[in-house]
Amino acid sequence: MDLRLHFIDKPKIDNKSSILEAKIFAYANNTNSNIMQILKRIFKKKKSLWKDVNYEKYQGHVFISSNDSTTKSEEIDNNRIVYIEDIEKRKEIYGICGECNEPGTGEYWCQPCNAKRFKKNFKNWTSGNKDIDDLIQHSQINAVHYKNCFEWIPYENFQNVNYITKGSFAKIYLADWPEGYIWYWDIENKKWHRYKNYKVALKSLDNFSETSARFFK
Repeated sequence: MDLRLHFIDKPKIDNKSSILEAKIFAYANNTNSNIMQILKRIFKKKKSLWKDVNYEKYQGHVFISSNDSTTKSEEIDNNRIVYIEDIEKRKEIYGICGECNEPGTGEYWCQPCNAKRFKKNFKNWTSGNKDIDDLIQHSQINAVHYKNCFEWIPYENFQNVNYITKGSFAKIYLADWPEGYIWYWDIENKKWHRYKNYKVALKSLDNFSETSARFFK
């Protein structure tokens, strides 16, 4: 049997599973099916084992305890709360991240893994305003669910922008956002899966240069 392994780039060792990542090209005469099945299991792609959340019973993301958590938790049905410290319940409700093999922090979301991804991408964008950049970056690093993170979207990424009305400090527009917002990380294709073709309301702020972090609190 002639069996050859061809590695793409440098082989990597996964810290959790110690599985060697490689692409296999096997050329064999009288192929041994048992060997091929073993190789497929060894080199299989990572896959997240997420679960769809039952929103009638649980929140879509974990609750993080803090000094004022008592006040905040009183506003929520305690039976629906999933605390970040409750590893087993997180595993039961949100499933497992295929990268770190830890329970999710929200539906289809792993905060530690996604925080690393966001941080790595900080150098590739800026709003031109440090306060806004800091606000967006802080939200991305700490997001436990897709609804908790902000993005900077260049104006040219929107289509069919139509003026609606003027508010006390901004003009309001309606627009189409073809790319859509981040939903979850597609581990198999190594890219963000987005909720595409989304309609959004845009605000053109007056005195934008004077905008500060306090404005967004």
